[in-house]
Amino acid sequence: MLRFFVFLFVILFTQSSAQIQWLSISGALEAQEKHPKKILIHFEAPDCKACQTLSAQTFNTPEIQQYIQEYFYAVKFNVQTAKSFQAFGKEFSTMPSKGQGAVKTHEFARFMNITSFPSLAFLDEQSMPITTVQGVLTAKELEPYLVFFGRGDYLKITTSEQWENYRKRIKSKIKD
Repeated sequence: MLRFFVFLFVILFTQSSAQIQWLSISGALEAQEKHPKKILIHFEAPDCKACQTLSAQTFNTPEIQQYIQEYFYAVKFNVQTAKSFQAFGKEFSTMPSKGQGAVKTHEFARFMNITSFPSLAFLDEQSMPITTVQGVLTAKELEPYLVFFGRGDYLKITTSEQWENYRKRIKSKIKD
């Protein structure tokens, strides 16, 4: 009987740790007020193939999921959403497109200086921007950023040389 409960616990724990809990930006900000944690925002567009690759491959890597769950509230933000919301003392909505065939982009993406997709924005525990990383990343490419920002090591690194040395020292948990 004890083996059964141990087995059940392992299965439930593995399944619960294998998924990223994606929140809305409002949900992440609310959660952050109750339990301070950094925020990772994945800015994506529905027709963006690179965004789909990041979601389907990189974010489905168990080690990446573990880092994100441990250090961040995760937000997926569709830059073409029509939903309005309030955050940072401001109301955000979809901006009107300029010209025929132009894609509407949400004001929040512009507010965060997001100009290409996919982009990942890292916010600290007070919702202040740390940095943005643009483009599709493999799990091994994303891992150093999650560790660096998640652990707060970015507060100790001040030069690009220190960053490169830091990246070289990180021992990846991701198998090839």
